[in-house]
Amino acid sequence: MAVKTHSTYTVYKRIANLILILIGIAISVNLWWVNKQQTQLWYTTQAQQLGRSLTEQKAMDLIAPVTSDDTAAIERALAQVLTDKHVVAGAVYDFRGRRLASQGLDGDFLTSLQTQRDERLVFVADIIRTQPATASDGEERMIQQQVVGYVKLQLSANAVMAHHDKFQQQLAQQLLVFMLLAALGALYVTRAFYKLRFRMQRRLRAKQRLMKQS
Repeated sequence: MAVKTHSTYTVYKRIANLILILIGIAISVNLWWVNKQQTQLWYTTQAQQLGRSLTEQKAMDLIAPVTSDDTAAIERALAQVLTDKHVVAGAVYDFRGRRLASQGLDGDFLTSLQTQRDERLVFVADIIRTQPATASDGEERMIQQQVVGYVKLQLSANAVMAHHDKFQQQLAQQLLVFMLLAALGALYVTRAFYKLRFRMQRRLRAKQRLMKQS
């Protein structure tokens, strides 16, 4: 009984296919890792810029209300900042650390449930009052600064990343469509190659038979 053996061409073809698969896996892993790093960098930069700008701006708005201990004005300022979809909670403290006012989900049972699904990003800014100080020559100079309180804002990580996540989802869908089209194109090219190879081999065998008959 004859033992079936694989031709050298078949062995090389399988090795080439294995190499192509490994290369495809390596490229996919590299693209995933690069995309993950870029997403994390974008997330850190966006969150820091947004959180700092909101807290610093609100700290400037709260200088007068905190200095005069106007609780109603502080409450209105916090309510205004909570209209931003990224902010979920806010609180204002005096320079001793005593809470003057708070708004949003902060420290209750509902917050504990919410934070399990949504990471909180906390930003704190000093409320600094600048007042004139009289020099020895009697001239007033704006040089004296005093910390009169602190403002703390909590941002929703999901809200900060919502736009970027949507963009990444659309990009992933486009990449998937591109990969499917590339796979279909490779399939058709491979079938065309084997059909051409089969025709060439058949013609070659026909010529060999004619040569033997002659």
